[in-house]
Amino acid sequence: MRTLQLESHKDTINLPVMRSVQHVSTLSRLVERLSDIIETLSECASNRVKSLSFSSLNISGQSPELVGTFTNLRALDLSNNSISGPIPVSLGNLSCLETLDISQNQLNGTLPESIGQLKMLNILDISYNSLEGAVSEVHFTCLASLSSLVGNGNSLMLNTSRDWIPPFKLVDLKLDSWHLGPEFPIWIQGQDYLWVLSLSSTGLSGVIPTWVWNSTFQLDYLNLSHNQLHREVQSLDANKFSIIDLSSNQFNGSLPRVSSNVSVLDLSTSSFSGSVSRFSFVIQ
Repeated sequence: MRTLQLESHKDTINLPVMRSVQHVSTLSRLVERLSDIIETLSECASNRVKSLSFSSLNISGQSPELVGTFTNLRALDLSNNSISGPIPVSLGNLSCLETLDISQNQLNGTLPESIGQLKMLNILDISYNSLEGAVSEVHFTCLASLSSLVGNGNSLMLNTSRDWIPPFKLVDLKLDSWHLGPEFPIWIQGQDYLWVLSLSSTGLSGVIPTWVWNSTFQLDYLNLSHNQLHREVQSLDANKFSIIDLSSNQFNGSLPRVSSNVSVLDLSTSSFSGSVSRFSFVIQ
């Protein structure tokens, strides 16, 4: 991070970090511990900071509850660091937050329910941490603006009722390694704007619901690999998928017909039968 963007009612002021943050003598000191960074910034102008980006700076330490004092923050990016400990409950105080990216860190514990109070949140990326525990409907209570939910690489369990109707309409949903199965989450059927769906290694079993193929989805990317899905794969000649990964499941039967829209198709490690000549592409 080279600058802090501080916005007033009429002006936008870009201040070099080394001049705007007092008590910090070197850049290496600035990026050493997250708690020091947040504490120092909170003493300056926490109510004026609109965006904080500290991606890929080798920051360590825990995220302090003080982060919740940046009440006008719209974007917080702490991705690709070595931040550890739990996610601060105080993040729920950031009522203006639109983007939260804390991916690729060493965060542990549960996902705080206070996340569900971020009514302006559009992008949530918590992928590749060590989070565990249950995620319930409470975590999404006010997330009507959410369009991207990325949580790959955690041991979280989605615990929602069978008839749950989410407040959001997602474009991007990636929950690889979560505990979702054995049933396919029915609420996904109502995500009409879904473009990317990745549910690899989520304990899904049984048959892929017909609505996955026949719905009004505009899916471009589908990843259901490393589950226990079985029976035949339906014909894929009426879909707009570009990439389909159904590998490492228990499918059998004949190879499906596939639309020419598909550029990548992975059906490996299953038990398909019949002639390869039946594996045909349909030109549309």
